[in-house]
Amino acid sequence: MSSSTGWTLDGDVPPVIAGGKMTTATAPDGAAGIQSPTMAAATFHTVITIDSITDGTVVVQVGSAGFGTTRTTAGTYTEDIAGDGADAAQITMVTDGTIVVDNFSVKQVL
Repeated sequence: MSSSTGWTLDGDVPPVIAGGKMTTATAPDGAAGIQSPTMAAATFHTVITIDSITDGTVVVQVGSAGFGTTRTTAGTYTEDIAGDGADAAQITMVTDGTIVVDNFSVKQVL
């Protein structure tokens, strides 16, 4: 994750991208995250590499209804998620904690 170009840094405590990694610590509402522009109604192949996660939980979301598996530990996770075309692709902290993400990729399955 080399820069925030093309992404919206969101939340009461927005993420910071530095040294090729995104670090975020949630505000009490658990809303900190990073968002792409609105995605089409389609299935997307997502990959997230979490270097570390302290407390809290995180989920990859595509659209307003397409949720991946909630994660609580570091690792590289791959999922195909069906988006509804109503919102962005995003990494969202579900509960308070701190996360460091090295890679986040979202590509439409053709």
